[in-house]
Amino acid sequence: MSVPILMPVYVNGGSPEKVSAQIVIPDRAVNPSLPAKQGNIRTVKGRFYAYIALLYMDNPHFINQIQEGTVPSDEMLSEEQKLSLYKNYLSSIRGGQMYSAAWRALDIYTGYSRYSDSELSTAERVLANKGVILKFSRRQDSAGTDNQERPSLDFCIFGERYPLNITHPFFDNRERIYCMLPYVYYDEFTTSNSTFYHDMVYINPDEVDNDYLISRAIVRGRKLNRSLFFVGAPVNDDIKGCLRSAFTKKTGIKREIWRIFAIHEITHKILNIRYGNYEQVRGEEMSLSATIYENPKLGLAIMYSYLEYQTMNPHRRAAFNYLSFISRELGNPAIAENFSLIRGYSDDVIRGLTKKHFLGLMSTLGKESSGQAD
Repeated sequence: MSVPILMPVYVNGGSPEKVSAQIVIPDRAVNPSLPAKQGNIRTVKGRFYAYIALLYMDNPHFINQIQEGTVPSDEMLSEEQKLSLYKNYLSSIRGGQMYSAAWRALDIYTGYSRYSDSELSTAERVLANKGVILKFSRRQDSAGTDNQERPSLDFCIFGERYPLNITHPFFDNRERIYCMLPYVYYDEFTTSNSTFYHDMVYINPDEVDNDYLISRAIVRGRKLNRSLFFVGAPVNDDIKGCLRSAFTKKTGIKREIWRIFAIHEITHKILNIRYGNYEQVRGEEMSLSATIYENPKLGLAIMYSYLEYQTMNPHRRAAFNYLSFISRELGNPAIAENFSLIRGYSDDVIRGLTKKHFLGLMSTLGKESSGQAD
């Protein structure tokens, strides 16, 4: 779920009445206070990643983080220099836990035409287990011939990823989507977003933790610090009321917030990869609709946060569009002036109208909405 920082949002069906959720996530995803496993660039995995980044991406940054000045930052290394540095690294880890994977990475680099697509996919999985998330890419000319001397990468990330095994209220699980847990800083992994990578989203554990702490304090009746923001907005009475209703059991709050974050980003990602939709307002509106359907009161708390944003960004526009639809369907134009009124309707009413809202937007995508709810 994105907070109000404008950044690209580029981004399963089955019947909603049969929705279930199987969540398999690392503890650190919902407990950001836990240390990242092998998360330092100076670890064995970090050093391996640094040399992969140098070899494949001509990027000396991480090697120089390990030992400053190893590679002059103001000059481009020749191919021979890169290979020499990598082979020296390879010799230094002979017999170690990374040697086999490091040797394979070098062999692919120097002779990747010998590798089939399935062999490259296997190598990607092996490297992922070593903390290097990458995707090999074959570039073909207009005649369909692969004339590359060296392999290229679509991306190369130091971290781990895990599949989002979550049932979406309106989309089937046709595509496998992963959530990234980067070990080092990347610009694209700052706020939660659906990323520009084909099959990966990012859920910022600090954002989950922030919204959890606010929700827990409200549920326990504690006074909130006025500087706290829920989903990027000041906590007003509508947000408080929705969160109290959403978490009456006072348990499982963090896990549920994480799940709603995931559904939000999965919605964006499926709209992108299945329907080719990159339009931000529609993406935010459908993601908001999916989260409200899945958990009406928590979803409405998110909507109320969007309404508090100071600029008319895609999130706020999406919230107004959703409210306008609900107001028309209920025949209650007063909702457009008094947003609090929607909280008075039952979850069943909200879910029924939200389903209609989501499927109505699906029908405007211009493509067959396979996997829609019945």
